[in-house]
Parts: sequence; C-alpha cells; structure tokens
Amino acid sequence: MKTAKIVQLKEANIISMTAFNTNELTSYATHTLFCFADNHDTKKDDTKSRIGFFILVDLLINEIENLL
Repeated sequence: MKTAKIVQLKEANIISMTAFNTNELTSYATHTLFCFADNHDTKKDDTKSRIGFFILVDLLINEIENLL
C-alpha cells in the first residue's frame, strides 16, 4: 500500500486487478478491473476465476507494448 500511496501522490494512473470486491488497493486505483466466477465455488478450485485474471494481464501487456 505504501507504493500505491506514493504513486497516487504523484498523480499517476493506477490500475488495480482484484478477484472479487473492493479492497484497500482499489481505493487508490484510477481504474479497477474485477475478475471472478460468480457461479463457481472458488474455495475448492479458483482456476476459472484466475483464467479471466490472466487474460486481463495479457491484454494489458499487449496494449502497453503497442504504446511503446
């Protein structure tokens, strides 16, 4: 959280990715992306919720590469 606070003070954009709901990091984020599986029991197996998370990471990396 210390880093997020510093980044926010510098008025830079912060993208947070979280699985289920808001948390302390989302309060500092400029953009929040949620990845979850609402019809799957993630206590036993959270593979389905993680797939969406990994897809978002891949898309973000590709977009950043295109900007550079």
